[in-house]
Amino acid sequence: MAAAELNIGMLHLVLEMYKMASDPENESLQWSADGSLLIVNLPALALHLMSLVDEENPLIWFLQHMGGAGFVQCPLEAVDEAEYNTPPEVTRVFWHPQFHRHNPWFSYYWIGEHYADQQRGEWLGVGAQRRVASPMIPDNVE
Repeated sequence: MAAAELNIGMLHLVLEMYKMASDPENESLQWSADGSLLIVNLPALALHLMSLVDEENPLIWFLQHMGGAGFVQCPLEAVDEAEYNTPPEVTRVFWHPQFHRHNPWFSYYWIGEHYADQQRGEWLGVGAQRRVASPMIPDNVE
């Protein structure tokens, strides 16, 4: 696999992880109370990954990609026991210097349409001056 394809794959993985962790109904990934750590429920994540990843063991694949993307596993004691709803033996905690709930980079939405010849669109930040109407952006985001 070319380095560019690998980097794009890592970006997709990180964006998917952010989306999953930000969904309150998702049980496989969630943020710590302060938003700096990613709490992983291994059984729920395995079920989720089985439909997305064509790998014999999707959890090993996921953990290898986490390490490749710069995530570091932390001791479970880094979060309060009340922050996770699974037994400690199936719970993992990860940290990354740029990957946290309040990073403004993740507050951008891709606004665009797919055309037969190319993808056209623009990035809009939470604080952007101009806004394009789109059903993809919630009304409370300015």
